[in-house]
Amino acid sequence: MSFRLQIESEIDRERFPKFYVDVDEGPYVGIDEEPPDPPVISGGDFMTIAAGFCCDDGVVLAADRESSIGGITKVPTPKIFTLSKREKIRGAIAGAGNRNFIKMAVEMIDEKLQDGMKLEAIKGVIRDVMLEIYTEHLYPHPDRDRPSVSLLIGLWIEGQSKCILLETSKTSVIRVSGYRSIGIGTYLADCLVDVLCDLGGSIEDAALSAVCVFRLVKEYTQGCGGETDMVAVTSSTIKTAVPPRIGEAEDFFAGFLEDSRTIFSCLSADKYKEVPRIMLDGLAEEVQDYISRHRRHPIFRPDRKT
Repeated sequence: MSFRLQIESEIDRERFPKFYVDVDEGPYVGIDEEPPDPPVISGGDFMTIAAGFCCDDGVVLAADRESSIGGITKVPTPKIFTLSKREKIRGAIAGAGNRNFIKMAVEMIDEKLQDGMKLEAIKGVIRDVMLEIYTEHLYPHPDRDRPSVSLLIGLWIEGQSKCILLETSKTSVIRVSGYRSIGIGTYLADCLVDVLCDLGGSIEDAALSAVCVFRLVKEYTQGCGGETDMVAVTSSTIKTAVPPRIGEAEDFFAGFLEDSRTIFSCLSADKYKEVPRIMLDGLAEEVQDYISRHRRHPIFRPDRKT
């Protein structure tokens, strides 16, 4: 069934003329109605949003800080971890899934990495660690919704022309180009990155893109929230984001978010079979303009040098 969705009163008509979206099924969603109920989240889902961006000058990892205890209490929990100092390898890992098993995986990878390893050897170490965790701990787990772990790993390796982004999916390890996200917020994050972001560029541009995407994902996706953490892995250093600057960038973005709230409500409607595409070049142009205007306020500071 096809229907027409008209965006009217909440959007600046000069910037955002009416647009139409065809989807396979679903009732008419009017602009005065509440967004659809969020999906029911099982214990096996990744209650987070984490993402990696490949840039000209490094790799940016971003993650929210919210974790749930018993499905009731929400506590701030770091989800990005830097690897130990080495001369020829440096990196950071972002995780989605059970926080204790994420920490176990990070510690095991860090212990097994040896300075001077090449990419294939590093991938082999990560693969062996994930295989051990899944076969010895996760697959035999007695819970019906057994825990899961997924990782994004940003690396600088001596001899490589650029920094590298790796992703684990169960026991597999693959190299990623461009962008990748993990966690319960992946659906909306991937759609927003596809529509709004120019991939590549600098780590600062990627950080500002992540601010936009994470601000929206945290608002519209149950299980994502809290502050946003970011780490950049470059050829010369590991940089951490300054939390107040992330907050300032989110505030700077708030006006644009309010102007476009109806569009993002539609994008977050998980019950649609296909993600609706925004047929407005102006929307992406607004985000790029926001990035260019806020570029003079750097997100990252040097963290440590190797």
